[in-house]
This record gives sequence, structure tokens and C-alpha cells, in this order.
Amino acid sequence: MRFLRFLLLFALAASARAQESPAAEPASFRIETITVETTREAAAGIIEAETLLEEGGTYDEDDLRQAVSRVHRLPFVLGADFSLRRGSERGAYELVIQAHTARWFFFDHGYQFARFDQFYALDTNFARSKYFNINQTGLIGSRVFLGRSGVLYGSFGLQQDSGSDESGGQVGYTQYDLFGRGIVANVSYSRHACCGTVVLPFGIDPNLAAWEWEEDDQASLSLAIPLSAHRSLQFAWTERQGKARQHTRVLEPTFGFPFLDEILFAGDQGFRRVDARWVQDTSDDPLLPSRGTVLSAGLEYASYEAEDLIERSFADPSLPTDTPRPPFQGEQLLAELSATRHWSVTPRQSVSAGGQVSFGQSRVTNLEVDEVILAKTDLDVYGGSVSARHLLRLRSHREPGDFSDLYLETGGTLGIEATSPDLALRDNPLERLELFTGITWRNQWGRLRFIFTYLDLGEVLG
Repeated sequence: MRFLRFLLLFALAASARAQESPAAEPASFRIETITVETTREAAAGIIEAETLLEEGGTYDEDDLRQAVSRVHRLPFVLGADFSLRRGSERGAYELVIQAHTARWFFFDHGYQFARFDQFYALDTNFARSKYFNINQTGLIGSRVFLGRSGVLYGSFGLQQDSGSDESGGQVGYTQYDLFGRGIVANVSYSRHACCGTVVLPFGIDPNLAAWEWEEDDQASLSLAIPLSAHRSLQFAWTERQGKARQHTRVLEPTFGFPFLDEILFAGDQGFRRVDARWVQDTSDDPLLPSRGTVLSAGLEYASYEAEDLIERSFADPSLPTDTPRPPFQGEQLLAELSATRHWSVTPRQSVSAGGQVSFGQSRVTNLEVDEVILAKTDLDVYGGSVSARHLLRLRSHREPGDFSDLYLETGGTLGIEATSPDLALRDNPLERLELFTGITWRNQWGRLRFIFTYLDLGEVLG
């Protein structure tokens, strides 16, 4: 009883103390004016609009930090900081945002060295399989600021590996603060020459087939509507149409030259993707985040169709034979949930962890399974993955007109995809293990990356 009496007196004393000393509320600041200091004055209007802050409003320190994080996620902003200066009257402040922006000309160049656990058929052009692949990507372009909130950009890119080359150009326009509501809209068009390859979604082709494009045109449209300081609704549409000539199964090794194998030629093919999602993003950088959380929930629709298919057989090299094939079509609708968290461990390093799940349905017409063509097949589609990453800033240089960073990234992803029914396919469910480490250097002109990857597809855990 004495002990219970003591606990009661202690609780009453704590309650009285809490009433006498209420929890301190976060300090708030009335922002009289917003000033953007940047090396490119043409970007100042976009930066100010992206804060979603209004002059004359009252905000706490977290509101200001979130505003600067949104500025930092702009594709042409390398870094941003804020400070407060006294305003014209007591209790009023001037918010000063110091932003380091990229130059009008930019480049993005990378090398990926990949080691595989088995032979993968990555070259539809020569039907070769390999344990090792070197992929080089290069892009150069420029941007022009139009008016107070518009950006016109263009680029030319080249991708090369040990078996094929793909090149193409892109032009696009981004409008920030559309209708004065902070909405971001982007439209772009690109054209690619030979010989890009696309691996279809697992629900559309459980054979994990890679289709090669001879040439194609692609149009994209995206829209981001802010709901609050760090939440938004995002919509995106992409349409890719063009000529194709070959396809191969990634996990079905082939050897030698084309005349030893069957090659499927396609006259026309098209791929479409539409998605709508709710996003909460408090990360501090779009490419190399060191803190914050990204949550996403939405729907994604994808479809593919190929017509005028011809299977060319070289069983007799002196007399190849062509056999018409029925058109192939597939579509899927998925619900997706994902979450990624970034933690700052020290001022120079951070760790990240994330996960993603998806589920939905697909319908495939004229899918080939064990040399049998299925006229129409309905499938349930499931997928999920977990990932982890460590980021270390090796070097940071900050001087007027000279802004650069050097990072070391290390991480991995373990994922699984499956359909029901499994159609008696060998690699269903499909498991994927990817481990990577890489060095990234960037400055106000662009980015250079060297990535080393180990990839295991198929039965990773079996």
C-alpha cells in the first residue's frame, strides 16, 4: 500500500508539472520576403515557386527545411541552403535561399561492368550469350530557361555494349508552377536508331523475352500536382512505336552465329505505359539522397503488341525459310506500394533501405510456351523486392563557380516475380539478386559514373 501511495503521489506531481510547463512549441517565423541567390538568375523564379512558400506566411523550421529539400530535388540544382535575415519590422524575416545550379550545357556518362552467374542472351543482334558485359552510356545536352517558370531542353545519347549500339535524340519542355499552383508538367519526344532492346514486364511475357527495336519514336507526358509540402499526385504516360526485327529469351542460352538459331522478326511493335500514384517525398536529393523518406502507392498499366511476325529458320543455311506467326499482344494492370528510408549516419555517409510490392492481373494473346501457342491467357501477377544501400561522400568541393562531389555507392536488391498459373515455365517464379558498387563524380556540368554489378537471375534462393 505504501508503494501504491508513492506511485499515486508521483503521478499527481508529474501531472501538475506538465500543466505548469506545457511542451514547447516549435519556433515559427513570419517570412516577409523570399530571396534566391543563384549563379543562374533565370532559374530564380522556378526555385522560389518550388518552395511552395508565400511571402507573408508563417512557417516553422521544418517547413523551411522541406522547402529547401524540394528545391534540392530540382534536376538543375546541385545544392541548396537557407538562412534567415531580419526583416523590415520586428518578428519579420527575409528567407534567403542559396542555390548552386547546373550550367546550360550538361553531360551524363557512365560505364557499367556486369558479371553474371550464368550465360545470359543479351545480344539479339548476334544471338550470343555471355558471363560478362560492359555497357557504356553517354549523353550530352543543353537547357534554356523560358520566361519565369519554363525550361526547354534537348539531348543526344549513345549506348554501347559488346554487341550493339543504340543512339537517339530527345527534346522536351518542363513548365513549373503551372496555373500558379506549384504544378509541374513535362512533355518530351525522342527518336532512337538501331538497336535498342526492351525486356517486357514479367506479367506480359513470363518467358522474360528481350525484343530488339530497329528504330522507334517515343513520346512522354508527366504531371505532378502538389497536395501539401511534401505530398503529391503524379501521373505519367509513355508511348513507344517503331520497327523491330528480332527477339530472344534472356535465360535461354544460345551460341554461335544467327544461321545456327531461329530468329523471330517483327514488322511493327508498340509499348505503352500509364501510371498514377500518390507520393510522399522528404528526401534531400533526387540522385544521391542522404536523408528522408519516399513513400509511393499507385496503379500502373502497361501494354505491348507486335504484328507481322515472321520466324526465320536457318536449318538449311543455303535456303532460309520464313514462317508467318500470329500477332502477339499483352497487357497488365498492377497496384504498387513502395517505401524507401534514408538515414544520415555521419556528415559524410548515409544508409538506405527500401521495399516494394505489386499485385494485379494480365492478359496475353498468342503466348508461346514450350513451342505451343496459347490463344488467350489470363494471369494473376505478383512481385516484391527489398533493397539496401550505403553512400559515402569521398570528396566535396565548394567554391563560387566550382561545385563538385565524389561519392562511393554500395548496395543490393533481392526481388521476386511470379504469375498464377505458372504455365509450367522453368523460371516461374523468377528471382533476381543484384549487388553493385560504384563511384559517382558530379559537378555543375554533369555526372560521370563507374558501376560494377553482379547479377543472378532465375532460382537465386533455390
